[in-house]
Amino acid sequence: IAAQPERFNDLLADPSFSSKYGALQGARNVRIPKEFREAAEICPHILNKQFFYMAELPVKHVVSNSPGVDMIWHAGDIGSHEGMDALEALGKPLIAVYGNIDDHTMRSRYPLHQKFVLNGVKIWITHIGGYPPRYNNKTREGLKKEKPDVFVCGHSHILKVVHDKNIDCLHMNPGAAGIHGFHKMRTMLRFELVQEGEEKGKVANLEVIELGKRGQLR
Repeated sequence: IAAQPERFNDLLADPSFSSKYGALQGARNVRIPKEFREAAEICPHILNKQFFYMAELPVKHVVSNSPGVDMIWHAGDIGSHEGMDALEALGKPLIAVYGNIDDHTMRSRYPLHQKFVLNGVKIWITHIGGYPPRYNNKTREGLKKEKPDVFVCGHSHILKVVHDKNIDCLHMNPGAAGIHGFHKMRTMLRFELVQEGEEKGKVANLEVIELGKRGQLR
């Protein structure tokens, strides 16, 4: 950026980028080395600690791959209210938590944690949790206390489903369904909670749904 600040600005202003992703985002440093100050006057983005941008994943990509679902769960890093408005308009129960990229408006709309019981299954959804047995400290203590049957988290963009035999809990990370991030394939999970019989309350018919490569929309 320091070597070609004008070129960087041109890339951000390119209609093919701005019309799809809008403005480049990311927290900024208060101070930078003096050798970068001149370039920062031309391109203030040099102050950024990191960059991220977002594009809206059309709701049709979720709905078309999940016909007949009874409930939708979202494990954070939502991005925009428009997408959630569209999901809520489907009339299905929508349970979501905010993620680390979500702003204060999203954090006022959704909580950090969702803890509930559904068909006898104790469920905990949050954004940052880690993986068994390497949970973060807060999650580890919470799992010992709460003893959920199903623990759902996101953040890593890595799809993984693991049964943690140490606490008898099914850990689920659906990966990432969005088109920004470092994941190669956009994914989500679909499953059933058995409604009756000896297996009532168990997770069954778990499927990984691939929505296409991160850089393309089908």
